[in-house]
Amino acid sequence: MTESNESELPYIQAIQLGILVHKVREQEPLTDEEQQQLTAWLNADPGREQLLAELVDRTQVLAALKSMTKFDADKAVAAIFTAIDSPPAPVVKSWKRWIKPLAAAASLLLLAGAGWWLYERQRGPQPGDATTAGIVPGYTKAVVKLVDGRELALDSLQNLSLGMQGTARLLQDHGRLVYTTTGAGPVVYNSVITPRGGQYQVSLADGTQVWLNAASSITYPTTFGGNKREVTVTGEAFFSVAKDPSKPFFVKTGAMQVQVVGTEFNIMAYPDEAAIRTTLVSGVVKASNGRQELTLQPGEQAVLSRQSDNLQTTRSGIDEAVAWRTGKFWFEDTNMAAIMRQVARWYDVQVEFRGKASDIGFSGQISRQKQLADLLMILSATREVHFEIKDNKTIVVIPGPQ
Repeated sequence: MTESNESELPYIQAIQLGILVHKVREQEPLTDEEQQQLTAWLNADPGREQLLAELVDRTQVLAALKSMTKFDADKAVAAIFTAIDSPPAPVVKSWKRWIKPLAAAASLLLLAGAGWWLYERQRGPQPGDATTAGIVPGYTKAVVKLVDGRELALDSLQNLSLGMQGTARLLQDHGRLVYTTTGAGPVVYNSVITPRGGQYQVSLADGTQVWLNAASSITYPTTFGGNKREVTVTGEAFFSVAKDPSKPFFVKTGAMQVQVVGTEFNIMAYPDEAAIRTTLVSGVVKASNGRQELTLQPGEQAVLSRQSDNLQTTRSGIDEAVAWRTGKFWFEDTNMAAIMRQVARWYDVQVEFRGKASDIGFSGQISRQKQLADLLMILSATREVHFEIKDNKTIVVIPGPQ
C-alpha cells in the first residue's frame, strides 16, 4: 500500500461505518456480521451511542452539511466508492446492494457527511488541534442590581421572591426575572447584567419581555410612570414590547434611540462591533441618531455606523439577526472576525488571528449548545481555517487546513 493510500485508510473505514449508519437511518436490515461490526464500534466508546443518534437523524446530518459548505466532498465521495469496491471481508456480500441507492445525490451527500463526521470524531486530538476541556457553552445566568446597591446572582434553578423594588414585586421564576406592579409610587431603577457566557430574560412591569444575550445589560424603572416607557441597553437584546399607545416605548443604546408602541425587534450594540443594528421582526419602529430618523418595516434593519455616525436602512434576514434567541449561530457569508466575536462572548474565551484568517467567510447554522470543540470542528471543515488553543482560554485562528 502506498503512503497516500495509507493516509486515506482511516477515512475509508469511516465511510464503511457511515454506510452502516446509513442503513440504520433508512431502516434497512443489517446482516449478523454488520450488526456485530456496529455493536463493536459502539462498545468501544460510551459517547458513540449519542453520536449514532445524531447521525441517524437526517435533519441533523443535512444541517451539519449545510454548515460545512466547503468540506472536501470530492474526497468523501471518492472514499465511498473505494469502500464499496474493496470492503472488509465480513460484509462483502452486502456492499453490492448499495451501488444503485448511492447513485441518488441525497443519499450520497448524507453518506459523505456521515463518513466525514465519523472520521473527524474518531481521529481524536491531533498535534496542534484545539484543546477545549473546561470551555462550555453559555447558559442562563446574570446579576441584578437593586435600588439599594445590592447585587444578586440570577440563574435558571431557583424560584423565589426577591422582595419589593419601589412599588413592584420582584420574583425570580426559573431563569426569568418578573416585575409585578402593585400601585403608583416613586420611580426607582434596577439593572440586569449578563456576563460573557450568560443570557437572561426579564419581564418588565408593563408585560414587555426582554431577552439579553451574553455580555449585555438593561437598565429600567421597576414601574413605568408618566407618558412614556424608557430603558437603556448595552450589548444585545431582543424585545417583545407590550402594546400601550398612550405610552410609547423607547430604547436607548449609545448613539441610537428606538421608539415603538408594540412590536418585536432585536437591537445589537456591542462596543466592539462597527455598527449599532436594530432589526424589526413585527410591528413598526422608529430609529434615530439625533440627526436622522428612519421608520422600519418588518425585515428591515437600521444600521448606525460608529465611524461616520450615518444612519441607514437595509433589508436583513430576520432569522440571522435573532437566531441567538432561538439557540443558534446563523452566518451568511460572515467573515471569521465577526464569527469569532460571537464565539468569544458566548464561550467566554479570547481570540487571536494569524495571517488573513479574519477575512475568511462562512455560511451555515450551528447550535449554540454545541461544545466548543464541535463548533471549531465544523468551522475547520471548510479547510479554509483551523484552530489552536492557548492556555485553555485563547483560540488562535490560523488560515488554511490543519
